[in-house]
Amino acid sequence: METSECFYDNKERVWCSTNSPLFYDFNCSLGYIIYRNLRNFPSRVCQVSDIDGREVTNRELLTWSTRLALHFKKMGLRHDDVIGIVAKNSTYTSSVAIGCFMNCTPFHSVNSGLDKDTIRQIFQITAPKIIFCDGEIYEKIHEATRSLSPLIYTLTEHIDGVATVEDLLNPIPSENLYKPELLVLGGEQTVAILCSSGTTGVPKCVCMSRHMLSTNYSFITSEDIIFTNSSLDWVSGVFFTLLSAIRSCKRVITNKPYTPEYMIALVKKY
Repeated sequence: METSECFYDNKERVWCSTNSPLFYDFNCSLGYIIYRNLRNFPSRVCQVSDIDGREVTNRELLTWSTRLALHFKKMGLRHDDVIGIVAKNSTYTSSVAIGCFMNCTPFHSVNSGLDKDTIRQIFQITAPKIIFCDGEIYEKIHEATRSLSPLIYTLTEHIDGVATVEDLLNPIPSENLYKPELLVLGGEQTVAILCSSGTTGVPKCVCMSRHMLSTNYSFITSEDIIFTNSSLDWVSGVFFTLLSAIRSCKRVITNKPYTPEYMIALVKKY
């Protein structure tokens, strides 16, 4: 549960509390908005995987994201650090992104299909301290970032001797008292870094501020079911992750390539 911190002012002889961020204020972090929504509707299913049929509730998403955020904080990661994500959609991918939002540490998402040299050039710019990737591309990521020596965790297809995201999801004492970090630089603070398409050369890094990602979500309700084939390396993937977490609508995820036939099958199924 969320708690209020109070202290006694001996000079004024009054009890005081810390100032809480105004909900949906320009300077209120996305992590705090998501945190409030997930707590308010814990039993709603926010994600279903067409890969294995696994459903995730708001309670599970909040728990995993909180534990990841606490680990990021323990590692000393701040708003001026970067966490890399090179992965397709899977059960824990959204938890990593939301954990970043809660700790106010920007994530840099890169398409997993890029070659080793391109990934090396991109990550040389942002120098992520941690990278989450799928096991099938671990060797490529390891080689591409050798000079940076980041901690690498696999999200899927785990490899013996390589750290996994589940290593960061064990229960943490007092995790129920956790509160998301506040934005240090306000609404213009960078919360995510995406890449351009790369059609004219090496993809460019594009910084996304908290304000840029705070669009009007009123066209979606908690009764809707949403889907995009994109993962977090495209802005549509980021927006749909936010839609699900903020509006409590069910998001269908898959790692299968798009085809018209598959899209029709998904519409009929969900």
